[in-house]
Amino acid sequence: MLIIHETGGFVKGMPDFRVDRLFLPLMDPNRKNISKIDKKLLTFDSGCAMIGTDKTERRNLMTQKTFANLLKAVIVLALFCCAIVYILYVPAIAQEAADNFAELAALYVPALVFVELTALPVLIALVLAWQIAHAVGQDNSFCRANASRMKAISLLALGDVIYFWIGIAVFGFGWGAASGPEFILAVLIGSAGIILSVCAGALSHLILKAALLREENDLTV
Repeated sequence: MLIIHETGGFVKGMPDFRVDRLFLPLMDPNRKNISKIDKKLLTFDSGCAMIGTDKTERRNLMTQKTFANLLKAVIVLALFCCAIVYILYVPAIAQEAADNFAELAALYVPALVFVELTALPVLIALVLAWQIAHAVGQDNSFCRANASRMKAISLLALGDVIYFWIGIAVFGFGWGAASGPEFILAVLIGSAGIILSVCAGALSHLILKAALLREENDLTV
């Protein structure tokens, strides 16, 4: 907390500078070029100017770190679930289909490779999400870097959906490897990817606008 005391018209400990001529014009909350947030931080009482509060800043930082740790826990959980799906579930389903349908046995390897490749954009997106969570923990949520990361996640989700649907069209309709339930599941997975892409794109736009506003406020003050 920074407190500037006025004693007889001079700043305490700095007798060479007058408060009314140097410091008060810089800290006056009625100035037009001070943002609304900074105006709330500037209060005057009995000749004292108080800027910020350490306790509030520490509390906010602790909240940011708690939220960041929660995000990282969710990311780790998502990584664990992806590992189970791609390492255990997908090969088991592919092997079961090859064993039950002899005409699909030749598609086991290409279909398995096709599905496993969809994990690459997911892994990259999780890495970017981890970087975003780390920035949140550093109290730097609204920055250009996070906006770029969120935009990249949006593009990765969109690209993965397009790749997935192309594969479904090739394997399902071209070679008749997809039945009704599998096709419905593919549509649901693709729809979820589209929703994720749109939400990530919207968040990227909002984060970028907040970052630009923050930079403008920093330059103004």
